[in-house]
Order: sequence, then C-alpha cells, then structure tokens
Amino acid sequence: MDKIVRPDKASQNLKRQTTTLITGKKVLGEFYIRGGICWPIAVNRGDSTAITGFAILLGLDIETEKAYVFEERSFVCIDHVLTEKGAIEYEGISAWFNMCWQRYFGQKFYYHQEPLTHRKFRAQVQKSTMIQPKPRFIQAKWQNDAQAAHTYWERQNLNRIFYRKDEELHKSLQNYDVDPSRPNPAAHALLAALVGLDHHRWKEPPPERIGYDF
Repeated sequence: MDKIVRPDKASQNLKRQTTTLITGKKVLGEFYIRGGICWPIAVNRGDSTAITGFAILLGLDIETEKAYVFEERSFVCIDHVLTEKGAIEYEGISAWFNMCWQRYFGQKFYYHQEPLTHRKFRAQVQKSTMIQPKPRFIQAKWQNDAQAAHTYWERQNLNRIFYRKDEELHKSLQNYDVDPSRPNPAAHALLAALVGLDHHRWKEPPPERIGYDF
C-alpha cells in the first residue's frame, strides 16, 4: 500500500499497541501509529516573520516497515482564537488531535524542542477542554539536525516513507536542507516522528503463556 488512503474504520489492539485500518471492506494493514510535532516557531517568509507550528500523524506498517503520513496540519494555536464577534480568527489544532484519536487511535507524539517552549504548549493542551483524550508527548533526542535528517533521507532513499504530493509537508521537503537559519516546522515534525520511531521500535509482544506456575 504505497498510496495513502484515509480509513473508514479502525480497530485497536492494546496488547500489540497497533491499529488495524480499514476502508470499505479492504484492510489497509496493521500500523504502529505515532505522530510528530513542532510547536509554533518564528519562520522567515520574505520580508515578514510568521509564527507557525506543524504536526503529522504517521503509521508504520509492521509488515513492510514502510511509514505513511496519514494526516498533517499547520497551526498557530491550540484552541481557536476568536474575534470580538465570536468568529474564528485563528483555527486551533484541538480538533485535529481529537480526529487523530477517533480515526486512528493516535495519541502519542514525538517532539524535539527546548523545554520552555514544550512546557508552554503542553500546558495549553492540558488546559484545553476541547481535547479529549489528551495526547501524550515524548521527547525525540538527537545531537544535531543533520543527524536527525539522516533518518529521513535513509527512509526516502529506501522508498520507506510516503506522504501526499502537493500538500504542505511535500512542498516543505522539496527544498529541504539542514540550515538552522531557515527553520522548517513541517520537516521538523517529520524528523521528530521518524527519530522517535527509530528509538522506540515496535516489537512483537511475547506469546501468552499457557498453563500455571506453581
């Protein structure tokens, strides 16, 4: 399954920590569902600077070890920011987190940012009455961005990472280079997810023991 298809149904296997995704009568596969997030940062856009973050949700096919970015989303805030008249001025990412759980049982997201920034946005997530259940955030550790980028390039060269063409992640990766002066929230969120997957690999659970111990 190299084409990315959104599922109609999902079945969670708690013991195996996987989700089986189904579209119509077709089983898409059994996936290890994890996400990556880049909390909003300053990004230079020509003559202006924008504050933006990015989040992805991917599934690792446990049979083929290919990773598919099922969902992606740029954002600037957690809950909606409203105008004085009650209209949505900035759409938050809260509903997206809920969708990840409802459609994929996706609840764990890897991040790699300074502690102050992470604590700030994690606190906003915890306080949000819109987000249920609360996502879990796990630190993805690396020494430098070039080291993390190797994880992406390795998967790309081996044809083991897939994302939708012409969407924001795809466009962000077209001219991606490891340059701290040119932050790339979409690429950063992807690197966090892939490094997290490498450090916390899916493992086949041990078989259930039959019989009794005396």
